Amino acid sequence: MAQIDTLAEPRTTPTPLTGFPTPPARGFSFTDDQVNNPTSKTPGDRLDAEFDRSNAAVAGVITATETSLNPDGTLKSATVGSAQLVPGLFDFIANDAISQVQPLVDQAQGYSSAAQASATAADTSATNAQTQATAAAGSASTASSASALAGTSQTAAASSASQAAASASLAANENNDAQEQATQADLARQLAQGWAEHMPDTIPPALLAAFAITGDHWSSRWWANQAAIAAGQAIGFQTYYLGAAASPPASNPATGLPPIVGALYFDTVLQEMRVCTGPGTWASFASPSGGSTARYQYIATTNAQASISGPDALGNPLVMNPSTDAITVYHQGDLLKPTRDYALAGPTSPQVSFNNPFRGTILAGDSFDVIVVRPLSSTAYTSDRVKCITSSWVFNGTNVTFPLVDPHGQAVTPQQASYVQASLGGTILEPGVDFTVSLANLTFTLPPQKDQAVFVLVGVPLGGSVTSGPATGGGATYSATPPTSGVTAGSLWATPTSQLFVWDGNLNVWIQLAGGDF
Repeated sequence: MAQIDTLAEPRTTPTPLTGFPTPPARGFSFTDDQVNNPTSKTPGDRLDAEFDRSNAAVAGVITATETSLNPDGTLKSATVGSAQLVPGLFDFIANDAISQVQPLVDQAQGYSSAAQASATAADTSATNAQTQATAAAGSASTASSASALAGTSQTAAASSASQAAASASLAANENNDAQEQATQADLARQLAQGWAEHMPDTIPPALLAAFAITGDHWSSRWWANQAAIAAGQAIGFQTYYLGAAASPPASNPATGLPPIVGALYFDTVLQEMRVCTGPGTWASFASPSGGSTARYQYIATTNAQASISGPDALGNPLVMNPSTDAITVYHQGDLLKPTRDYALAGPTSPQVSFNNPFRGTILAGDSFDVIVVRPLSSTAYTSDRVKCITSSWVFNGTNVTFPLVDPHGQAVTPQQASYVQASLGGTILEPGVDFTVSLANLTFTLPPQKDQAVFVLVGVPLGGSVTSGPATGGGATYSATPPTSGVTAGSLWATPTSQLFVWDGNLNVWIQLAGGDF
């Protein structure tokens, strides 16, 4: 039985080292030198000598290291030989290989004997095989060609499968993108519809949030409605108010048509408003007088201020009851719209709260005027408000009391200060605060200054009064709320707070002609 030799030893012989470098030895003590010569400088030649010795030792270490290590820190080839390894380190590998290979060697020897016995039979078969080999050679050539063709087809099929997989992945990604774009497009469609059509309030925040839009926003349709309302009011005013004239107008200056029932003009001779009651017929228009009036002045302290309340800029505490008082609010001299621009609270903790979008326009320093008209226990109505003649009044910074005289030179005696509306220097005055009345005289709290413009209206009683419910007279219906019965085109409605409205039969709305905002 053949035996397997032991494994060969490694043939590589390591490169011998050149020897360790000599350790550096200090040749001079700088400590001793400093002690002995405390005032002298350190000798430079001694420093150089010590550094040279240290540098030589470091260079020797580097040189010694380079014999066994590469620059990257790995061992160089042929730096470790069998002498550096532990004896018998690979014996267990060789012994294990021998134990596994030896049975195979024995088996191979048995097969060799059987092969020799078969050799003779093989020689006999060889002749036959040679004959068949010739035929097989032709078949082999054909098979080789077919095999090459099959290999080419297999390669093409694998390439097609790879391309199909890549196309499927791309199609899946594009489908996901298309679904995301479809979702965004639908959200954009909903938002676009909201911008165009949403009514009657602000656009829902959920639609805006999808596109990172914040705050309150209104649709184009909402703004169009507001514009239509404003336009309708302007058209209604031109239709029903004919301006000032010395006699009843024969036609409407705006349309050229005869005045319609309910049309108004100011008669400059009679100094009164007159209303058309039929073709060519006119009557005095009775306008109501208000109760006591209070004015509060505020200054905004911040941008987009939310509300005003408490004492005003003059220290007057805000007192109002939205349920019974007629309240108007002005910003920088412009009349604000209730509900749209602001909301009222009271009588407990009275407050004016501002609404968006108006609130966003408020700047620190802006002025606000709150006019509160409080009804009397018995609301008197006047046949007209007489404009007092003030051409004889002399303003010199001293005089404070002046006569109230109508255009005919007759003295006018108001029942009380609240029946008088006066402005001085373009500022509306508050009865009982900025002025008082006594008989047919008006007394200012502060003396007017030279050249200040003044305007005074005095309400003259009809001789009757109404305590509740609507009353009619002079072609108008007087009530705190809009009439709901007997209303036809041209019907007039006046409120206890000097507001005048006319019913537009085409628009089916009350159009304001004069007075504060409804």
